[in-house]
Amino acid sequence: MHQGGVYSASFAAIPHVVSALATAPARAGFDYFLLPACVEVARVTNSVAVPIELMASYTAALARLPALAAEVARPELDEAVSQSALAAFAAAVGNVSWARVLIEVERSDLNEVLLWYVNR
Repeated sequence: MHQGGVYSASFAAIPHVVSALATAPARAGFDYFLLPACVEVARVTNSVAVPIELMASYTAALARLPALAAEVARPELDEAVSQSALAAFAAAVGNVSWARVLIEVERSDLNEVLLWYVNR
């Protein structure tokens, strides 16, 4: 994946990333959740078809993300991991717009976004 573009290698990599994440979700960095979320958001946003030979493994990997996100949920969770886990959850269940907000809105912009929303 490069600058929002997704390719067959992107879809082929996601099952391996999710498999690695599943071995120790509590020790995983934010990027283990962020990459699958970004790939799925880019796929939907750019209307990219998953190659047929990768479809089953890609969709199975996405289906694992909500449970893995729930597994890391705890009060002391690092904010970056929390944000990326929420984005992965949203992307995996088809809420791509919410996933995109979680991916793109940085902490430093959050108050401005909320203020805009309240005052719109």
